[in-house]
Amino acid sequence: MKVSKSKKIKADVFSYDTMEDSRTKISEIKRFDIHPISIEEAINEMDSLNYRVYMFLNASTDKLNVLYRKDSGSLVMLEPEINN
Repeated sequence: MKVSKSKKIKADVFSYDTMEDSRTKISEIKRFDIHPISIEEAINEMDSLNYRVYMFLNASTDKLNVLYRKDSGSLVMLEPEINN
């Protein structure tokens, strides 16, 4: 997956008067191009970019998936399902 230069957009989405904790505010939004890739390609891209979290369009399912690396080094893949 080719990641284009992201456009950083400052956004103060949450405006709680009593909450000044930076964990409740979005500090930037990163936009990127996405195209279908295999799980193996996603893992390779994630590792080459040294990311702990990586979102990709799974070529075998046509669904968005998220990979994240745990502190132990193992990988977890999130596969959202829509329940009607």
